[in-house]
Amino acid sequence: MKWTLFAGLNSVTFEGSVSTPASSVFDAYADKVEIVWHYDGATEAWTRYVPGISDPMVSTLTTLLPGKIYSVKVKAGTEPFELTYSAGINKWLLLVGGLVGLGVILVAAKE
Repeated sequence: MKWTLFAGLNSVTFEGSVSTPASSVFDAYADKVEIVWHYDGATEAWTRYVPGISDPMVSTLTTLLPGKIYSVKVKAGTEPFELTYSAGINKWLLLVGGLVGLGVILVAAKE
């Protein structure tokens, strides 16, 4: 499956029945993806994954969990691109969020 990501912040919901290493999804896009964030409401803590950096002091997010939302920051100046990932029954639903004044626009795209 593939989704279009844009420069700046993109919200992505991971939908699937199995957890997946963040590295297997984002490392192939280390030249475009700056950082991936996730907020865990249960622990009230943010975790992060920096593609290509496995140091646990830097990348505290190791696994993507089904149904969870992740913020993917694409490097400034990056042209829109397709993030392609396939692993059996896993799939992504991309919600591209952008601020307009005080409102938020959400666009859903999926193959």
